[in-house]
Amino acid sequence: MTLYGVPPTRAIRPIWLLNELDLVCRIENILPFDAESVRAVKALNPIGKIPYLVDGNLTI
Repeated sequence: MTLYGVPPTRAIRPIWLLNELDLVCRIENILPFDAESVRAVKALNPIGKIPYLVDGNLTI
């Protein structure tokens, strides 16, 4: 399971939840103004909103 986001923003809520549920999750920092990061986000999440969680084939 991987969480994509910027930790000091709204990503802190899903990070907190994952910690409370004691789930193992990798956290990938996304640089919102970096063109390469934006392309990577849109490849997995066409809407381009962050944070988002990827677990296998499921993207939330």
